[in-house]
Amino acid sequence: MVLGNSAISGNVRIENTALVKDAAISGNAVVKGNALVIGGTIADSAIVRGQAFAENDMLWDNAIIGMRAKVSNYKLHGSIEVGGDVIVYNNTGDCDNGVYFRMTNYYEDNLLECDGRTASHPDNLDVNNSITPFTQDEMDLACNCDNYPGCLIVGVDERLPIVSDSDYLVFPNPASNSVTFRKKHPNKNNVNITLYNTLNNPVLTKTLNALDEIQLDVSRLAEGIYIALISEDGKIVESMKIILHR
Repeated sequence: MVLGNSAISGNVRIENTALVKDAAISGNAVVKGNALVIGGTIADSAIVRGQAFAENDMLWDNAIIGMRAKVSNYKLHGSIEVGGDVIVYNNTGDCDNGVYFRMTNYYEDNLLECDGRTASHPDNLDVNNSITPFTQDEMDLACNCDNYPGCLIVGVDERLPIVSDSDYLVFPNPASNSVTFRKKHPNKNNVNITLYNTLNNPVLTKTLNALDEIQLDVSRLAEGIYIALISEDGKIVESMKIILHR
């Protein structure tokens, strides 16, 4: 976006989601990425990129502001590159060489040293702790295209209820086309059984006045894991995991 009283000329490129307001940009200058330029002049082959914020600066030659740097009221030219977490503002600042990625103090006027340092200089090291990536074993899913749904059913007995101390038996589990619920101690309570999928959406509901044993037709449900909530007289008394596998 180009806003306000901006003046764009030459072979300038403003790309991606960059925003320019009230700035004069000329030559082969580039503003790209998520960069924000407000006021100032950018000329020659200067670049503002990344998440950088350039405010009322003068950039020319091959100067670069990048990464997350914020630079205000500064003159940058020559081969200088400012990036990282640097915050610089100074009405008399003028620098033409060096690479500066280090964190600086927002509450002070900061002058860059212009000492020709490189990107590998100790002061340019990241202030954050190093990152240790997860191993491939840690990132692998328990279930994937090669072993699904077999990984869901290992060690599950066909007639074993998921909740061992439940007042209900559910079998077979894993199931294919039907699931039977049997109450160990039948009573005359009104019973409601609802199956929920992994998105917590109800997919099957059965209500009856009293339950001794009931069979649910699950042949139209997709393979996977479901949760059965059993209510008696409006009060949830059991929750069970049901596995459908064909």
